Amino acid sequence: MDAAELDLAHTTISPAKPGRVVSLSAAVGQFAQAGTALAMFVPDEIWITANFKETQLNAMRPRQPVTLVIDAYSGRTIHGRVASIQPGSGTAFSLLPPQNATGNYVKIVQRVPVKIMAIGAAITAVAMYDMTRLNSDSGFWFFAVSRIYLGFGLPLIFISITAASYDGNPREKTDMASALINAARNIGGSIGISLANNILAHCEQFHQSRLVELINGTTFQFQIAIKQATNYFIAHGSQATQAQQQAVPLINQQLQLQASYLAYIDVFWVLTLISAAAVPLALILRKVKLGSAAAAAH
Repeated sequence: MDAAELDLAHTTISPAKPGRVVSLSAAVGQFAQAGTALAMFVPDEIWITANFKETQLNAMRPRQPVTLVIDAYSGRTIHGRVASIQPGSGTAFSLLPPQNATGNYVKIVQRVPVKIMAIGAAITAVAMYDMTRLNSDSGFWFFAVSRIYLGFGLPLIFISITAASYDGNPREKTDMASALINAARNIGGSIGISLANNILAHCEQFHQSRLVELINGTTFQFQIAIKQATNYFIAHGSQATQAQQQAVPLINQQLQLQASYLAYIDVFWVLTLISAAAVPLALILRKVKLGSAAAAAH
């Protein structure tokens, strides 16, 4: 009897507060599976969750009067009170919380010392110096280690530069500052790529012209290379005459490849020197204390 009365009590659903049932999808006599949503309950008590910037909470207190305006009811004003202030932002309660606040703004509240930029430049210089060991036997991990170095160094440089660029700018000019930063970054990247390509082309021609001097029948190095290449093709089934004819194009191909390797090494040396020169330059820059916030709605 007790079990039957308990089961009967479970058939009656009582809300904790007054409200209305909406989206009712069940009917009398219908069987429902456990966990199936049959209706939604909307309480009569209405509240609004407002997302304010942290810099707007100085004078906000619970129980303060609030005036609300709803677009759907033009000309009408609704009065309420602040019920509570959440003790933390959305990131404090969820791993990847949805942020539904209106308006986008850039928050910069911390001091960014120039030492961060100097460390980033030093790490980048180490990465470029490591790339000067490039050779034909370089494998995946050789390039992966250098990319890991750059992954640590470059963000330290660009974060410091970007943050310091907002120093002294009023809030209404944040968009203009962002546009100038992007333009400067694009121009600097174009100049850097052009410089690297020019150095690469000139150094490749220089190394190729110097290596060509060794390719003639009178040099000992050329005779050894011809003999090794000829033996290689003979070992793979070629006739002696045919193997010697195939050896010369192979040597020319290796020469061009070696000139390319040397040219890339020269480019990495230049980038190493540029990155190393940025270290003392960053240390002599003035420290920037950024404002509490720089906001710009979009």
